[in-house]
Amino acid sequence: MSDMTLPSPRAEAQELAQTNRRLKTAILGMVLLTGLIACMSYLAGRTVTQMKMETVTPTQTVINPPPLVIEPKTKPAPVVAIAPFQAAPTQLFWQVGIVKPEESHIQDLLQARGYAFKLAPFEDTRNFRVLVGPVTNPQEQATLDARLTSDGLQHFLRRN
Repeated sequence: MSDMTLPSPRAEAQELAQTNRRLKTAILGMVLLTGLIACMSYLAGRTVTQMKMETVTPTQTVINPPPLVIEPKTKPAPVVAIAPFQAAPTQLFWQVGIVKPEESHIQDLLQARGYAFKLAPFEDTRNFRVLVGPVTNPQEQATLDARLTSDGLQHFLRRN
């Protein structure tokens, strides 16, 4: 017999079982990580495809050149003073809401109650302001304010 001692079969089996357990854990972790990445990719792709894509219709603007006028050489025309630009006077309105073009519930309500109103475009969006008026004097402003309040409409004064 020899002096070498062989490891017991039991210790070897335990080492193999521990190695397999670590390997199984690593594989399970990789499978879960791959599944998580696949789910997130699916959801991101689904979200992107559901976004509305606005179609832009190209428009072509044709600017005709002004007619060519040839004047004979004569004395220069006298200089005429040009009046400064006069801006249109602003009017006061009561703003009662902001709506999208396809919404009409507030317009229907105002029309049913006999208000004079108009839609004015809102800054840099596709929405519109709903303006009741115009108000020309303080008495009319107070009367319209009381009427809007009694009808339960929130409103504020706005220049347009």
